Amino acid sequence: MSDPAVPTRDKQAALVIGGVNIDIYGRADTALSEQENMADSHPGIIATYAGGVARNIAENLGRLGLNVAFIGCFGTDDFTGFLKTSLTDADVDISLCATTKGSNDRYLSLFDGDGSLISAVNQMQRVTEITPSYLEQHQKEIEGTQTLILDGNLSEATISYLVSIKGDKQKLVTDMVSATKALRFKNCLSQIDILKCNKLEAAALAGLPAHTALPELSTALIDKGVGGLLLSAAGQGFLLADTNERIWIEPSKTPPSGTASGAGDALLAGYIYGIETGLDKRQAASYARDLAALSLQCDSAVHSKINKTL
Repeated sequence: MSDPAVPTRDKQAALVIGGVNIDIYGRADTALSEQENMADSHPGIIATYAGGVARNIAENLGRLGLNVAFIGCFGTDDFTGFLKTSLTDADVDISLCATTKGSNDRYLSLFDGDGSLISAVNQMQRVTEITPSYLEQHQKEIEGTQTLILDGNLSEATISYLVSIKGDKQKLVTDMVSATKALRFKNCLSQIDILKCNKLEAAALAGLPAHTALPELSTALIDKGVGGLLLSAAGQGFLLADTNERIWIEPSKTPPSGTASGAGDALLAGYIYGIETGLDKRQAASYARDLAALSLQCDSAVHSKINKTL
């Protein structure tokens, strides 16, 4: 698919607010699911990358050429420079970010030999510094952006504050992050223009059993006021839904060769980019699918050459 026309950078197109962390990945050489004892040491590769849902979305958008800024909180350990450079190298504005003394947030994950996630542990302490009082200092910049993108790593109080200052013409986009963190958005669903989630997150928000079918989950969330929904079914594809229609997007036929990390973040970034550059919903969804598939070709959360590959 050809890259959509790159918008001019004379106006702030998107502001992403949320988590930034170090990803520490362990990927086994073989399928751990076939091992008799998981509680053992397994040969593989351990690597460190820049991560964080909001940071990943911001880097994707920056590499695609969108005018984007990021608000998150950095620590002061040896990873700080690496994390900042991961964004500035993608032309992401980080001038509104906070920095507090201590280690950067971290995400530790274990992947099977095929790149699928087995388990993970997250340490997200720095992001709690992005409070309403901190954001009040940058309210003018927040209100001046076209599209506001939030991830579920933010506290419920911070999410509520940002929703309260959202302008009528601003687009609000949200990524749930996890089923537990999705509940932080439960009181502002009617203010969300685009909500990205998976089946477990959708069920948590809708108050329905986890086995509920995707169409029923999408109906429940649209009935709660969500403007548009990207409901992912992992490697099966995803459902694009709003009050007018439901569109099923088939997965890419390109087999993954990297880890599953960052695919959902790329999906949302690709859809935002498509909408911001004038594609219709179906075209933007196809573009999002292609970007997510590309992210599955690398072990890091963001493919470093997406602007040249798509």
